[in-house]
Amino acid sequence: MKTVITKLDLFVRLGLTTAALILAPQVFAAGTDAGVIVSNTAVVDYKVGGAAQPSESSTPVTFLVDRKVIFDVSRTGVGLTPINLGASGFLEFVVTNTSNDFLDFNLGAAQLAVGDGQIYPPDATTVDDDGRDTSLPTYAIGTFESSPGAGDAGAPDCSVPATKIDELPEDISVRVYLCASAPAVAINDDVAGLRLEVTATDDAGTTLVAAGGADDPAAVENVFATTSGTATESDIDGFRITASTLTVSKTSAVIGGGKAIPGAIVEYTITINNPADAPAATELSIGDDLDANVTFKDDGYGAGQNVSIDDGVNPVTYCDADGDATDNCTLAAGPPVSLTIAGKNPAGDPIDVAANSTTLIRFQVVIN
Repeated sequence: MKTVITKLDLFVRLGLTTAALILAPQVFAAGTDAGVIVSNTAVVDYKVGGAAQPSESSTPVTFLVDRKVIFDVSRTGVGLTPINLGASGFLEFVVTNTSNDFLDFNLGAAQLAVGDGQIYPPDATTVDDDGRDTSLPTYAIGTFESSPGAGDAGAPDCSVPATKIDELPEDISVRVYLCASAPAVAINDDVAGLRLEVTATDDAGTTLVAAGGADDPAAVENVFATTSGTATESDIDGFRITASTLTVSKTSAVIGGGKAIPGAIVEYTITINNPADAPAATELSIGDDLDANVTFKDDGYGAGQNVSIDDGVNPVTYCDADGDATDNCTLAAGPPVSLTIAGKNPAGDPIDVAANSTTLIRFQVVIN
């Protein structure tokens, strides 16, 4: 069976993978196997004048048991699956054949459209409440196969193409994975809802069709008992982008250890922490509206150096918020007086905070 590789407005590059899974069945195949020949002959015994006569038999009546098409597609996750920018991940589904015959399946996937009311899995919290468009750059659908071992729910191997589930026996389940690579650029908490579509087919990969009209006793006909009433069942799941989640705090200290009296110099320290396993936070811009009872101190750390930036790895750098705006540090007249820090040196290079690192930004004020 073949699946056409298409391009959709997906936020991830998707792949389909299957792996054998032994489960304790919660449901059972729908009775007698399809294609079984059921044959019956009627026999009549009788007497004439009290004497038993030879039995008379009808001609045999035979029919073939039809195929009851019923199967289940269910995601295994709870809520949305977090994925970092540029990272790889997967969603896991389980497909269970509860028909009375082996079934073949074609596999397909699609991203749910923004605003269609189904972009979030049923038990997930809607996080895109600001109207952002969660559709992200276009990626091709790829297909992959994995075999981590019967009953093993480990990460799939998403390197070998596969497009179908072939000859799935009755009462047997398989895992189906949607392998994904998140884009390098997206907004924290963006969501992409995805649908896995599983379609029952014949050996040639043609979608099964329900038989109409009166029963044909000489043919194995398809009768759909699926939830959808068709040859296709589906379920949805989704990813939530996990970008850097910075922790920001601010402290103050009187220079020289004195008291906070008029004329005293107070140093503010802004601490920005990026946790481990998070992508780097780049091009930071820090805004600070000064209280009317303090005045920004010029050249607090030397000539042309009144804001200090320390990333804990490289030498401390300085920008001049009260001087040339090319360094991306500015001090705007108020009220209130507003300090903006978006550069870490006279060249105006951006302020970045790597994963598992802390950056300290300091400046001084004088109490009026």
